[in-house]
Amino acid sequence: YGMQAETAMKPVFDLLGSKADIQVRFIATVSGTTADSVQSLHGAPEAQEDLRQVCIMKYYDQKTFWNYVTTINANCSSSYRDASYNDCWQKAAKAAGIDDSKIDTCSKGAEGLALLKADADLSSSKGISGSPTLIINGVTFNGARTPDGYKQGICNAFTTSPSECSQNLSATGTAASGNCG
Repeated sequence: YGMQAETAMKPVFDLLGSKADIQVRFIATVSGTTADSVQSLHGAPEAQEDLRQVCIMKYYDQKTFWNYVTTINANCSSSYRDASYNDCWQKAAKAAGIDDSKIDTCSKGAEGLALLKADADLSSSKGISGSPTLIINGVTFNGARTPDGYKQGICNAFTTSPSECSQNLSATGTAASGNCG
C-alpha cells in the first residue's frame, strides 16, 4: 500500500510541493548494525528499498526523489522480489539523475541504517504501525487515498489555503492488491 500511496501523493507534491512540507517516512525495525538487520512490513526487499529511498532523500532534492519513486513504482514493482529488481532500481535511479553507486553505498552501510533508524524511531514515537499513514500537522488523515483526497487533507490544514488548492486532481485511487507473504 505504501507504493500506491506514493503514486497518489506524487501529483500532490507536483501541485503543492513548494507550499507544503511533504515528507515520506518509513516503518521498520532496525535490530543490528547491518542492512540485513532491518525488518520492514513486507520483508527484505522492502527493507532494501526503504534504505535506498532514505539515502536518496538525504542526497537529492524532493523533485529528484519523487521522479525516482514514480519510475520505480511504475516499472519495477513486478520484479520486486526477484534478481532483476537490482537492475531496475539502478535504471530508475539513473533516469532520475541519481548516482546509483553513491546510493548503493549509503543504503548498505551505517549511514543508511542510521537514516532508516531515525524514521523507525519517529514512527514508533507517533504510534504508527501501518502503511500508509498520512500525518498532517500532527493529525492522522482518514480521508480518501487518492491524489485529490490527499490534496484536500493538506489544503484543509492551511490557515489560508494557497490558490493551488482550487485545482482538482484525480479522485481515483488504486485498489489494494498483493499480500504480505
